[in-house]
Amino acid sequence: MPSNKKVVGLVVSVVLLIVGFVIFQVYLALTFRITKTTPKLKGVVTTALQTFVVEFNKELDPDVDYLKNLDDNLKHVAAVKIKGKNLEVRTKPAIDGKQYSFTVKNIKAKNGSVISAVNFNYTARYIPYEQLPKDQRQLIDQQKDQPAEDNPILNHLPYGDLHYSLSAEFEEHEEESVELGKLRLKAEILLSASDVRTDKDSAIAIYKQEVLDYIKSLGFDPAKFEIIYEIIEPSLY
Repeated sequence: MPSNKKVVGLVVSVVLLIVGFVIFQVYLALTFRITKTTPKLKGVVTTALQTFVVEFNKELDPDVDYLKNLDDNLKHVAAVKIKGKNLEVRTKPAIDGKQYSFTVKNIKAKNGSVISAVNFNYTARYIPYEQLPKDQRQLIDQQKDQPAEDNPILNHLPYGDLHYSLSAEFEEHEEESVELGKLRLKAEILLSASDVRTDKDSAIAIYKQEVLDYIKSLGFDPAKFEIIYEIIEPSLY
């Protein structure tokens, strides 16, 4: 039979293991941390996927503008959304074989805890849909069903300068429908008295081009949007 010392030693070891496990679980529960990423933030990512989901163990502060806390030299990120415990990063289409790197900084939980940075560093590759894990296929399917109100250009509107004002609107659905219709961009061309007196048509053409140049500067193709122009002329009397 084992001696009393061995029995006591075994009991102490078991107790220490249990205490250590409990302390570790408490640490995991209290520490603000990432619990899962889809897909992985490093390595190879399919070109078909334009959505990254980073899951945390705590509710995120929804009032933080993460586009302002972003290192993104290639301007690849189109939008950053908060959904409960999830940080959802949406990117522009990726080029096969190209490496992308960006960092979302100062991720904040509702309780005030902060993770200083989440780094994304991957190479885009074409991978057949059938060969992807189930969670990545689900994200790709969700991208197809993304509602118009989630269009990433909305993060940059309304916008305006001296010559134009650009905003977004939605086509009207049937009266009883609660859904939003197709997204349209509305550009008000703001003419000055000088424009009207000299060469109004040239001024309109120049300011319309400024609207298109602004959309391009955001990384979007203006041809992909329906743009409604309204010419605003000043009163000359």
